[in-house]
Amino acid sequence: MKLRNMVQEDILHDIANGTLRPGDWIPEEALASKLGVSRTPVREAIRALASVGVLESVSNRGTRVAPAAGKDGGETETGQPLAPTDNPTVTLSLTMDQARDLLRPLADGSRPTDSEDSPESAPRRTASPAQGVCAPRFVAVKNLFQDFLDADPDFSAQVAVYLHGSEVVNLWGGPHLTDRSVTGVYSVSKGIAGLVIGHLYQEGMFSFDDTVCTYWPEFAAKGKEQITLRQLFTHQAGIVGVEPPFSVDEYADTRKAAQRLAETTPSWVPGTAFGYHQRTVGIALEELVRRWTGQELREVYDSVLREPYGIDFFFGLPASQEARYVPLQPTPNPAPSEPCHRASWRGIASNVGGESLAFPTNVEKIRATGICSSGGVGSASGLARAYASAMDGVDGKPALLSAETITTMSRQQVWGIDRVLDIISGFGIIFQKPANWLPFGGQWAFGHDGAGGALAFADPATGLTFGYIPCPNESSFGERRVMPLVRRMYEAVGAM
Repeated sequence: MKLRNMVQEDILHDIANGTLRPGDWIPEEALASKLGVSRTPVREAIRALASVGVLESVSNRGTRVAPAAGKDGGETETGQPLAPTDNPTVTLSLTMDQARDLLRPLADGSRPTDSEDSPESAPRRTASPAQGVCAPRFVAVKNLFQDFLDADPDFSAQVAVYLHGSEVVNLWGGPHLTDRSVTGVYSVSKGIAGLVIGHLYQEGMFSFDDTVCTYWPEFAAKGKEQITLRQLFTHQAGIVGVEPPFSVDEYADTRKAAQRLAETTPSWVPGTAFGYHQRTVGIALEELVRRWTGQELREVYDSVLREPYGIDFFFGLPASQEARYVPLQPTPNPAPSEPCHRASWRGIASNVGGESLAFPTNVEKIRATGICSSGGVGSASGLARAYASAMDGVDGKPALLSAETITTMSRQQVWGIDRVLDIISGFGIIFQKPANWLPFGGQWAFGHDGAGGALAFADPATGLTFGYIPCPNESSFGERRVMPLVRRMYEAVGAM
C-alpha cells in the first residue's frame, strides 16, 4: 500500500503543478519506470484516484486526468459518452490538499462512503511527523517524506540537502532514527573515500594513469603489473574477490586483506571489462593511501574533511559516539536471492568468511576500523555536508576540491553491462554515475549508493548535494523511496 500511496502522490503532484492537465492520459509503463516500481502499485493508485474522481478510466483507451468537460470523444467505463469540449484549456479544480482529503479513506484499502468524505471523520495519520528544517522552496520534499512516514509506521529515514554549500533540508522521522542517530551506509562509504582520493590527487601524490605497482610493488604478482590506478578505481582490474574468501578478521584489518589481494589473479584481462569490486576496491584504496601518506585513510579523512568541516560521518566510529549508533536492520520482505548467487562473481565479490556480510557495521570490529568499502557510519546530514564541503565549501570555508579535480573524478570512465552485478551502470573515478536504475542526476552528478538503500551525491550543475539513509534497509535494485525524493529536490530548483 505504501508504494500505491507514493504513486498517488506523484500523480497528484503532477496534476497540481500542471505537468498533467485535464484529459491527459496516464502512461502506466513510463510512470512505473520513473518511480522505480512495478506496474502493480501504479494500477492500484490509478484505480484509487479514479474512485474519487481525480482520474477517469476510458474503455479500450486507458486512464486520463478527469476533464471538467470531455476533451476527447469516447466512453467511460460505465458506457456514458464523452462529449468533446470547445475549451481545451479548462483546468481541474482540485488542489493537492483536497485530493489528499478524498484519498484518506483509501489508506486502509476501503472505498469512500458519504460519511468518510469528511476530513474530520478521517484525519490524516501523522503519528510520526517529519521533524527538522526545510526551506520553503523544498517543501515538496518534506511533504513526500511525510507521506512515506504516514504510509508505513515502521519506516524511518533521514534526508538532507545542501544548495551551494548551505543546508536547505535536514529531516528525520519514524520510530528508529532521530537527528542524533548514526548508522551504517554500506557502499555510500566509497563515495566519501573518493573525496579523500580526490584531495590526494589534487595534492599531486599520483597520476591516475600510473600503475598500481608503482606505489605497491607486491600488487604486480599474478599478472597485475600493468593495472593502472584508473583501471582499479573504475572497477576494470578484475580483482572482484579472493579465494578462499576473506575472514571477518582479515576484512576488518585491511593490511592483512591487502596482502591477500596482492596475491590474487584477475578474473578477466584488466581493462577489457568492468565489474563492481564491492569489497576489494576499498581494501586497495586503504593500502594505497598508506603507501602515499604513511597514514590510514580514516586519519587523512579526519584531518582534511571531517574535523575542518564538521562532518557527521566516521571511518571508525569513536567510542564516544557509540551510544548514537542504530544497528542496521534487514529489508522487510526482501526478494529471494538467485540460486547461483554465491557461485557467481557477484557472490564472490560480496563474500567474507564464507557468507555474505549482510550488516557490516553491526560487527563491532568493522565499525571501529571503518573500512571504506562498507564500514562508514554517519547521518544523512553528514553525507550531504561532506559533498557540499568538497564541492562548494560550507560556513565560509573554501571547497576541499577544485572544479578541475571534480571534473576529473566525476567524468564517466566506463559504461555498459557490469560483469559482476549484471546491470547497465557507469562509473567515474571511484564514484557511481547516474543510471536507468538509479537516475540521481545529470551527466556531471557523482556519488554512491549503498546496499541498504542509502544514497549520497553531488551535482555540480545545480549546486545540490544530497544524503538519504533509511531504516530498516531498503532494496538497492527494487522499489525505492529515495528517487521520488530526489525528483522533488530537483523540481525545487527548476531542474526537472
